[in-house]
Amino acid sequence: MIDEILPPWVATTELFGDPPDITLFPEEEALVSDSAEKRRREFRTSRHCAHLALRQLGVNPHPILRSDRGAPTWPAGVVGSITHCAGYRAAAVAHGALSIGIDAEPHLPMPPGVLERTATPAEATALDLLGIPNPGRLLFSAKEAIYKAWYPLTGHWLGFLDATVTFTTSRSSPLSPPSTTPIPAPHTPTSSTPHTPFQTLKPPSPPPAHTPTPSTPPPAAQALTPPTPPPASNAPSHSAQHASDALKFSAQPAPPARLRTPPAHTGALTESGPLAGAEAAAQSGTLTVFGTFTSEIAVHGPGWPTRFEGRWLVSGGLILTAIAVPAPSA
Repeated sequence: MIDEILPPWVATTELFGDPPDITLFPEEEALVSDSAEKRRREFRTSRHCAHLALRQLGVNPHPILRSDRGAPTWPAGVVGSITHCAGYRAAAVAHGALSIGIDAEPHLPMPPGVLERTATPAEATALDLLGIPNPGRLLFSAKEAIYKAWYPLTGHWLGFLDATVTFTTSRSSPLSPPSTTPIPAPHTPTSSTPHTPFQTLKPPSPPPAHTPTPSTPPPAAQALTPPTPPPASNAPSHSAQHASDALKFSAQPAPPARLRTPPAHTGALTESGPLAGAEAAAQSGTLTVFGTFTSEIAVHGPGWPTRFEGRWLVSGGLILTAIAVPAPSA
């Protein structure tokens, strides 16, 4: 599913359950040695997806650890992103790119009060016109993907209200690659502003596994120089802030039962306005709709991106969002 909203030069792997026989590097296992079993399962499977995706790039097995801010550390010359939610784990990696951000969420309502802290008034009004159930989750997912793409390029925290997102539904295939505006090489900042994410619901729900067809890396792989990591800081990590935030989704019910095979994509049901039968379809897990989104960034710095473009997909009870920022042309 995630490969359908990313360009073909991004290698992806996704799984819909937690295989019991996953073995990670000892350094990776140590990162969750004190965590609850649910957290260890989702961590192992997500890292396993990342290893499988790296193999598609021809990268030898390599421990994927965490930076001081909680982001995965990738081998030299590789950028990537990891996501997991109830019943779904995925990773996306690439050579020849500046940044990737992916996010997955269950297609469920937002808890009371969270949308007001996630959306600007204009975004909230526009969500009502998008025509899908629970559009607040889609906005939340897009802003998580934006942050994951933003931070490796800037080393700077980005709040939910610092990015204004505009969504469209699409009549074309989600396989069409997104058109992301190239941006200058990243700049290492000297200061940061706290990002205030919210904890997402991630209960286990293991359907069968699926691994997509390997992708082909772009020819400019060797030209990439990975962004310089930001200096060490005493600020809490992204993961730690997720865990400590008072607004948690833990009271939410499990998502609709997943189909063994995700439903075939039939195209967007409408260009704008309400979707006929969308609420019932969402509850049954059969709704499929996709489109694009753009984000305007209000936080500026030398060489920092001011705009991202990405794609989104709602299918089988899941919301997926993705951004891939290519390296600037020579």
